[in-house]
Amino acid sequence: RSFAVFAAAWIIVDFVFSAGWAAEIAAVHQYCARDEWPGMVRMLATAARVGNIAAFAIFSYVLRLAARTHNSQSWRLIFGTSAAMQLVPIAMLLRYCIFARKKKESEAAEATTWVGYLKKASEKTPSLQVLRREASTAKFWLHLASRSLLMVFISFLLFVPSLMSNCHGMSSFAASWTGSLYAGGCLASVSCGVGPYSRLHPKKKAWAVIGLLGTSTLCALFQLFHVSATIFPSFRLSQYGAAACMFMWGFSSAIPFYLPPSLYALEKGGKESAATITDCFDFFGFGLLAFFNSYVARISQASLPAWTLTFLYLALCSFFAMVSLAFAVSMEKNSTYGIR
Repeated sequence: RSFAVFAAAWIIVDFVFSAGWAAEIAAVHQYCARDEWPGMVRMLATAARVGNIAAFAIFSYVLRLAARTHNSQSWRLIFGTSAAMQLVPIAMLLRYCIFARKKKESEAAEATTWVGYLKKASEKTPSLQVLRREASTAKFWLHLASRSLLMVFISFLLFVPSLMSNCHGMSSFAASWTGSLYAGGCLASVSCGVGPYSRLHPKKKAWAVIGLLGTSTLCALFQLFHVSATIFPSFRLSQYGAAACMFMWGFSSAIPFYLPPSLYALEKGGKESAATITDCFDFFGFGLLAFFNSYVARISQASLPAWTLTFLYLALCSFFAMVSLAFAVSMEKNSTYGIR
């Protein structure tokens, strides 16, 4: 009943969400060989997008059910359903992480002795020291800039149902399904594209990034032309065109968002600092996203021209992410990854 309680709960949810990806990246480094990294990132990104698709599909029906109750407290059904569904990942974490496979007996025996403990401690490099070292390179800042900008771009998924309802005349049910289609584009991209991308020469990776994020920029510009009353007054996207645009929005931005920064964190952060570098990227990304979300939440979303600056900002985010990430991946060593 208090906004402060709601805000605190939302902050906790975002904290868990942002910490999850960093923990997963650290686990990949600890348990997988280098050639397996792209495949594992692909699996994690695929799982995330399958969850998005399922959430939008399920909650579109929950919204329809809540609307039928004609009760001012019907929103409680949404949060109640969401809370109940958290039992699934909790059960899986208990099963596969807390009670996970044991370490090798030789490593465990060595770690239990003082000599083994001191040896392992001396071999570690403090994570903040690694972060400071990487922060002195241009490549780190290029990855940070692209990841932060793409965090804003790809998180526009939160506003897709509102956009589809207010600007394209869709029902709440159809608008929610369009959000699922957006997540489906991300899923198709990471499922089919990670392997071919990972085997490219760095220069070809740069061109792949330009092609993908160039498409993302065009998707944002199409939406900008639709809502603007001055740029192309006669340009209008049909509902099918808007849905296709959202699919391509997700398809073109997923690989640049997930793969290059994750592989950079794994490569440069090592076992101790992969999660630290990932958290640093997310810290700036979520900070930028907070300003963007606060702006979009304040606009009159039922008015098409009110969305103009939103899509202009998103187009600029995609464009500058394309430039910074293309430079970053072109600076990689001439090495490729196998996919297992």
